[in-house]
Amino acid sequence: VVALNSLVAIPAQIHSAVALATQMMLTMGLAAMGLQADISELRSRGLRPLMLAFSAFLFIGCFSLMLVRFA
Repeated sequence: VVALNSLVAIPAQIHSAVALATQMMLTMGLAAMGLQADISELRSRGLRPLMLAFSAFLFIGCFSLMLVRFA
């Protein structure tokens, strides 16, 4: 949406429809990834990958918050 907005002027109705479609597709993609996750396989790998994922979650969250607050 940002790249398209930079090239041409998009009417507000189309912009909101494209933004909604983008949000829906992202949600469906993340849900599909979550539904394919095997909890027993995650448990068998131990605590280390879980800690890495949690660390990445915290880093991305804090970095995004800093960008929103200071930009």
